[in-house]
Formats: sequence, C-alpha cells, structure tokens
Amino acid sequence: MPSLISGLDLARLRHLDHAHEAQPADQADGARRSHPAPAGTLEALEQRLETLRQSTSDAGLLQHALNGYVQHHQRFNRQLVQDWTSAPYIQRRRKEYAGIPGGQTISSQFGLSQSMNFQSRQTSEWRQLRMDHPANTLYNRASVRGGLRDQCLERYKERGGNPADPVVFVNSAYMADRIVQSARAATRLPLTDARAQQLNPGLIALHLPDPRAIQAAEKFIPLFGATPSAYAVMQPTQPTSARQMHGRADAVEMLSQLKGITKDNVFELPEDNVCQRLRNLPMDHSHAALSNTAAELIEQLISDFEDSAKAEEHKHDPLLHMGLQGLRLAAEAMSTEHNDSHSFANAYQLLTEELQVCLSATRPYSIEDFHDRANDAIRHAPLPASIREPQSFLTSSGMAAITQSVRSAGEAIGSPGVNYLRTAAGEQTPIYYELAPLRHNPNGRVLFATLNQSLPGREGVHKPGWNVRDVVDAVQHQLVSTGASPAQPQVLILDSTIEHQDDLPQLFKALAPALENGSLRLILNKSYQKYANLCSAKVMAGGITLISPEDEVGQKMAASLNQHEQALDWMSGPDAQLMTHFLGCHEQEYALLEQAVDNANFVREECFHGKDGHASFLAHDDHLPFATFYSESMGTESKHFIDVEIGYGEGYGTADDTTKEGRTVLDQLPDARTSLRGSFGFANTTYGNLTGADESRQEIRLSFGQETKPELMEAFFMPSRLMHEGGSQWSVNEAEKLIHSLVNEALKEHPMPGQPRASLADKLRHIARTEQPSLNTRASAQAPLEQLSQTHTTDGSRQKYTINKVASVLCHLSEFITANADLIDRPAVGRDREALEGLLRGMIDSGMPGVTGPGRQSILNLHSELQISDLHHGSGEQTGEIFRNWMDELERFPNTPVKYQALTRLPLFLMDELEPRDQERFRHFVLNNLDHDTRLQMIEGLIGNEYYSLASTLLKGEEEYIATANRDKSSLASMQQHQLERQSLRAVMLRQQINDNQMNDE
Repeated sequence: MPSLISGLDLARLRHLDHAHEAQPADQADGARRSHPAPAGTLEALEQRLETLRQSTSDAGLLQHALNGYVQHHQRFNRQLVQDWTSAPYIQRRRKEYAGIPGGQTISSQFGLSQSMNFQSRQTSEWRQLRMDHPANTLYNRASVRGGLRDQCLERYKERGGNPADPVVFVNSAYMADRIVQSARAATRLPLTDARAQQLNPGLIALHLPDPRAIQAAEKFIPLFGATPSAYAVMQPTQPTSARQMHGRADAVEMLSQLKGITKDNVFELPEDNVCQRLRNLPMDHSHAALSNTAAELIEQLISDFEDSAKAEEHKHDPLLHMGLQGLRLAAEAMSTEHNDSHSFANAYQLLTEELQVCLSATRPYSIEDFHDRANDAIRHAPLPASIREPQSFLTSSGMAAITQSVRSAGEAIGSPGVNYLRTAAGEQTPIYYELAPLRHNPNGRVLFATLNQSLPGREGVHKPGWNVRDVVDAVQHQLVSTGASPAQPQVLILDSTIEHQDDLPQLFKALAPALENGSLRLILNKSYQKYANLCSAKVMAGGITLISPEDEVGQKMAASLNQHEQALDWMSGPDAQLMTHFLGCHEQEYALLEQAVDNANFVREECFHGKDGHASFLAHDDHLPFATFYSESMGTESKHFIDVEIGYGEGYGTADDTTKEGRTVLDQLPDARTSLRGSFGFANTTYGNLTGADESRQEIRLSFGQETKPELMEAFFMPSRLMHEGGSQWSVNEAEKLIHSLVNEALKEHPMPGQPRASLADKLRHIARTEQPSLNTRASAQAPLEQLSQTHTTDGSRQKYTINKVASVLCHLSEFITANADLIDRPAVGRDREALEGLLRGMIDSGMPGVTGPGRQSILNLHSELQISDLHHGSGEQTGEIFRNWMDELERFPNTPVKYQALTRLPLFLMDELEPRDQERFRHFVLNNLDHDTRLQMIEGLIGNEYYSLASTLLKGEEEYIATANRDKSSLASMQQHQLERQSLRAVMLRQQINDNQMNDE
C-alpha cells in the first residue's frame, strides 16, 4: 500500500542507494569488510529498518482495521436490506425480546419516541432502519393524541372501560387531583362525579362526564406536565412471565467486550475497541459531537455497572446480555457510517434503544443518583459561598418544572402569579405560548425569563439575539427598580433548556452579590426533552434546580418542590433511568448544541444570505440552532412554479395538464433530508409549524442537526434560490443554466488547460479534485481508519462546495420528478428528457467525487427511475440494452441501496425477456455481499408482493450457490475423510513397527 510509506525519508533512501551504486561491487564488498560504518550510517540503517518495521506494523493494523470496518458495515447493510425488503428490524428485535421470559415489557416499549419522526418514504430512508412504534406521536408533551391515545384506549378497554367514555389520561393520581381542581375553578362546575382509575403504574384514566371539564382538562394537562409517559402506556396490563437467569448469558463478558478486553483479560488493539473508534473522528468533523456522545454513554454504563455491581448481579440475565450485545453492534455500525448523517443518526438511535433495554432490565439508578448528577451539571459554574449546595428535583416535563416553580416560589414569598422580566430598555423576555394560562402579575416578585429562546428573535416580536447578557441586564434592573432585599426577595425562574457551557458561569458571576445576600433566589428549569436528551427523543422529563440560601424562604421552596417530586414519583418510571444516565454525560449536551449552531450559521452564510438570487430567513440568531420562514408567500399571484415535462408522451396528455405545478415555500424543502417533528434538538435537521406574530400566516421553524457541511449544502443550496417571498419560477432549462454557470465559475479559479472541449463529467471530476481540501499525508499515514476517510484543510482555504451545489440542483429535480411524474404507466419522454439525461449522465460519469451518500442516492434514484420507465415501455433487444446500461451504472456504485429500492419497480416479466447471461449478472449483483438468511428474507418479500418472475430468478441464484457450497462441502468432507484414513493407516503401521521393535528387543 504506497500511502503507508509516506512517513519514510525517501530522499535519504535514494542517497544511500546511489552511494552504494557509485562503487564497483568488489570495492564495495571490500570496504564493508575492512572499514567500520561511517558516522551516522549505522543510525540511518537502523532508522530505515525501524521505519520498515513500523510501516509493516501499520499496514497490518490498517488491514485489521479495514477488515473490521467492512465486517461492521456489511452487518449494518444486511439489516438495512432486511428492513427494506421484509420485516422491519425493529419488529424483529421486539420479537426477540418477547421470546425471553420476562421480556414482554421491554419488547412492547422498544422503539418508543417522545417525538415521532414524520418523514415521507423518500430515498434517505433507504439508508435507515425504520424506528417506528404505534404509540409514537408528534410530540408527547401535549394532551394525549394520535397513536398514543389509541394505545391509552386499548389499556382502558383491557380494564373494562368503554372507549366512548368521557375520559382523559394523566400520569398520576396526584396530577389527576390537580387537573380536577383547576378544571373546577375554570368551569365553576362541582365535578363531584370525577374519578380516577389506574390502568398501569404511571397511567391514570380520569373520568370527567361534562364536556366543558374535558376541554379545560386538556388545556391544563400539558401546562402541568400531566401527560403520561409512552413507556407507562405501553407497559402490558396483564401479568408477564417471570424473569429467568440463564447460564449461557454472560453480561460480564459482554461488558468486557465493550471495554475492549478479550477473554484472556488482555486489552484489545485500539481498532477493536468500539469506544475508541467512535472517539477517533477528528474534533472538527460534524459528527464528532454525536460520536463522542455515543462513546461517553457506553463508558458511563460500564462505569456505573461496575460501581454498583449490577453486571455481576445480572450476570446471567438474558435481557441484559442481549441489550449489551445490541449496544455493541449499534456502536460498531455507527463507527462505519460517519459519511452519511442519516445512517449515522439511525445507528445512534438504535444505540439509545439498546441502552434503554439495559437500564430497564437492571434499574441501576435511584432518586439520589438523579439529584447528584443534576447538581453536578451546574457545578462548572461557581456558586456564592452562602449557598452550600444546589438542590435539584425531578419532574415530568419542562412545563411541569415552570408551573411548579411558579407555584412553589409564589407560596414561599407570598407573591402569586408571574412577572415576565424586562430589560432596562423595556424589552420583554421571550416566553412560550403555553404559559398563557398562568396568572400574569406585572408587579409580582416571582420573575420569569428565558436564558436562550427556542425561536429566533425579530423586531416587533421579541428582541433579536436575546441571551445571558440580556437576562443579567433585566435582573439587575429589576432588583434596583423594586428595591429587592433579603426581607423582600425576588425569585427568578429561569428556563435554561437551551444552555451554552459558559452561560451559567456568566450568570452566577454577575448576580453573585444578590444571590449572596438573599435578595435574589434562582430556580433553574430545564426540559430534558431537548438537548439534555442527547439527540435521542427517548425521554420525557424535566428538572428543577433551586439556588438559594437555606433560610426560611429557601426551606419553604425546597419543601414544596420536594413534595411535588415525591407525589409525582417520576423516578419510578422508565424515563428517569435513561434520563439519569444522560445526566452523567451532560457535558456532551454543549457540544451537540454548538455543532447545531455552527450548522445553522453555515446554512445562513452559504445559502440563505439574500444575495445573488438567494432568499433569506425570516429570522435567525447566530447563537441559536434555529431559523424561521413563512410557509407560504403572500397573495395568490406569488406562487412558486416548477415546470418539468417528463413522463408525458403522445397519447398521454400534454405538458399543460399537470407539469407546471404550483408549490409553496415549504414545498421547496428537501423532503428526503428534513422531516416534520415536534420539539427540537435532534441529530438531523427538522422543521415544525409555529403560530407566529401574524396569526394569519403560518411560520416554519428549522431546527438544525449534526449533518456535515457538504450534506447541508446539498440540502439547502437549491431551496434557498426558490424560497423567495415573492415566488419563483423553475424548470429543467433553468437548472441546466445554473449548473453550467456554477461549473464555469469554478473553472475560472481552477482552469483545465489543453481541454477546450471537456465533457461535463470531466469538468466536474476536475473541479471536485481541485476544490477538495488538501491532506497532511505524513500525519494521515499514522491516523486511525476513521480519520483516513476525512478531508482536513491544511492551507486555511475556504471550501467552495461546487460539486455539492450541482448535486443540490439535481437532487431537487429528483425529488420533484420522482414524487410527481408517473414513470411506470407513462414513458419518460418529453421536452426535458434529453437535457435532464445530459445533466445526470455528466454527474454520474464523473464518479460523483465529493457528493454525499444521500446526494448520490437521490441522483442515482432519478436516473434509475428514468431507465426503469424505459424498461417498462421498451421491447426486444432494446430492453436488453437498457437493462445492461442500468446495470453498468449501478455497478459503479455497489453500495447504493437504489438497487434494492428498484426491485419492486422493475417490470413484472422483465426476467423472462432477458438473456441468461443478463439474468446471471443480475442475480450476482443483487445477492452479492448478503448472507443466506437475508437473501431468503428478501426473496420471501418479493413473493409476498407477487413478483414471482423476479423471485424465481433470485431463487435460482441462491439454489446454485447452495449447490456449489454443498459440492465444496462434500469435497472437503471427502478430503478430510481421506486424510483421516491415511492418518489411521499410519497409526496402524506405527503400532506394527513398535510391536516389531519390541519383538526384536526380546
């Protein structure tokens, strides 16, 4: 491997070789025999020898690492293929857990999310396992709706209830009482017939016969944090089988493997340590934060299990054994998927699922563990000396934290309601719309402020750039203007859900005098469903941290908050175990937030900058990971039109029918790369609907994730040229002009001398090669495998991303055409086919260097769809030629999932029309690199979908494979039998010889 000797001093090697060649052979031999080595020569030879040894060692280690990389990558790919072509992985995993005695609860909860990922079945999903669950809903903090309500009603029916009954569902008897009291006050109804029925621990059906009471209750449920956890809802109501230990399960051994220790108690090579591989990504890589988070979660689990002896206690627990095994496999998949954000995040999601299994099976944490870790999370910010220790409390959500803090603080200081903080300039803190039901007391001493808002600010709505400095200014102004004192203290309730690492140190330092003398008390509130959830969407919980001297006021607040924590008893539910574990890795929260902020700024600066034909965001703050825009343009005259004529031919209608389609601003977002989700703080960029200042217009909030810069450029470059407030017009002709403009602009900086008629493919290949950041090859020779695939800028130049911009244009067309043109029933002809074919061919023939996995997939998918359309409407020799061209193209990109996606799009009787050699080539192409079980499951899925001819062709390939394997096995068995016979004969002969010798001796 030539790259591995880049660390050698080649000049010195050549110098020594030339010095040797300068002497005749006999003189050289004589010199070596009669003279000692000149000074420095021995050292040089030893250095050469050591360098070669090191290179050989490096080559062996790299080969070892490559073998492991391929193995883990192929294992993940096999799971993907099974997910695409047969039963989803998550269903298979649930079945495995359900088959273990005592595993029914874990099985029923596997795949739960507190914020469902509403992503359409676009091409990006073909690089992801489907992580769904019937109880998942848009955002499990509001009143119970959708699939979660359906599951609640199922539990209610199992307990004898009628789904038509007037009931709401809450998380505790304590919350049921609060809801009834509040509904009674709001409606002035006696509600004497209200009653609570426990369905599961953490799931209460609250009967409220009057519809007005139901309506009031649904308003208070999210405000108080009374929504039941999805885990409580999915816990079986019927008794489950008893847990059983099994001698073949060895959780201690699985932990050792996670630690990188072999059975002989020897540490493995770094390449075999999955946590080390996860940490090998360079710190400036966009996935480093999430990769390090995964490693931290695993290492924290190992440490906690060893400290608590949980692993030894559950050594033979098959549930824990299987969970740890799944955890390692997910981590290994992550370590190979760092070039595709969707696959990387998907593997991380799987890792958190298995982590939840391990914690549910063992329940290693107590409420004291939560308190310690929640307190540790703010210890990087020094507190005043008068405050001995922060006091943390667990609750069910961020809203529960706020409403309970307002209640406890108001009771302690005798000031009801909440006063929204304002700066000296009169600018009010951003507040959540959910707080509207709280009593507003503009003269009250219970203050509320947001540390960092979840919506970018804009003039006329709330202050742009609101941050910790604004909070300090507003608090200091409030303390001075009201004459706050220890006898009449102010209590600041601060929502710190979005928290930068240096926010609290700044805040505590600036407010230290008031905190020290007791004129100010501070209650931090945090929704653990955002960045504290570490991009998992697995936990519904909230935290409250009281910072106050332990005087009478401090003790009253602490007692009230403690009473709330005990009455709610959130620690007894499954959410709290995973949340406590996350808190042990709380520093990762800051890195994930900063990466998301960096990505938001990159998209604004490179795409939505408002210049040269690009749109701009409605609002964006450079310290937040958000941006907003209106979902639709004003007025009917400002539509966004895309005019594409593909899939229409003679006898099939004209272009005026449907090809010129009006779209909204929101429609321009890449459907395959962004998804609708409630809340924020996820691994991938998402969007959500908002009610903005102008209630007549719908706003959209983009919440940026952990993607790489090339992925972001491909996702947002083209949309940023179409998401104008005044509308836009777009066509294949315009796309062709833009691509050639981008290419020509790049060639001005990196010309191609001597190639005046270079093809588009040659130009793209040249641009990608010249624009890619240079590598420090000497350093990379010793770098871990995960770093060898990365590009690091060493000359400080700014990357242009031309190839990704061109890909963005093509990906936008791909999404539009594949979603709107019927390329199966109608031939892929029309005025735009030739131009589109030229653009796609140019990009694909270039090899698509620098284009991301999702980008390649989208481009290949469009061209594959066009070719499949030709297969449907071709005949005879034409079919064979089209098929071979299709195969030629996809074989250049063997890892693309497009070939599996295309299986169910091919003509039903295509295989019958192909020559045997083409069928053989197709079988090898589809089945290669898949194990036997995956092949059979894929074929079974095709049979189930009535693709009999295709299934028959693939079955023939698998039958031939098995027959060959059996022949090889038979030959091997015959050879082994022959060897055994020879060994037996030799043994007989040897015994005879021994006997003969003994007889001779006698």
